Amino acid sequence: MILAVLGTHHQPFPRAARLAASLRIEGEELIVQHGHTPPVDDLPAQWIAWRTREELDELIRAARVVVTHGGSGCIMQALRAGSLPVVVPRLARFGEHVDDHQLQLASRLERAGKVVVWRDSDDEDAVAERLKRPAPYDARPPADDLRPAVWAAADALTSRTS
Repeated sequence: MILAVLGTHHQPFPRAARLAASLRIEGEELIVQHGHTPPVDDLPAQWIAWRTREELDELIRAARVVVTHGGSGCIMQALRAGSLPVVVPRLARFGEHVDDHQLQLASRLERAGKVVVWRDSDDEDAVAERLKRPAPYDARPPADDLRPAVWAAADALTSRTS
């Protein structure tokens, strides 16, 4: 089963669902947690709007491949469940988010061997190949609590714009 997690952000994100569908093996089920993204009529899948964290954990553990947006919460949830997620960052130029911060986060996690990032220049064969390639991957979440650094960066950014 392929699980696509589009998240809860209000801007539509059908691109990720289409990319996830292209990774399917013939006959394999596609489940799309779509949140505010309307289901895509021509994409055969089981479309579910919302799930609890526990329900999503079960789906992630059962999936052969997890394709997720680039939000830190969903990425960490997939990593904690032992998945090597394929991250499709929401991009501003497609109207999927206000900026490209998801690409920045996903790129950094990819350099650490934690995720596979699906970039515009990639096709499904390239992504599938990177999923097969052994990576320096450890499914445990980092022991460091990064929240203080995130809050400090947010404070620094907001103090510059004030």
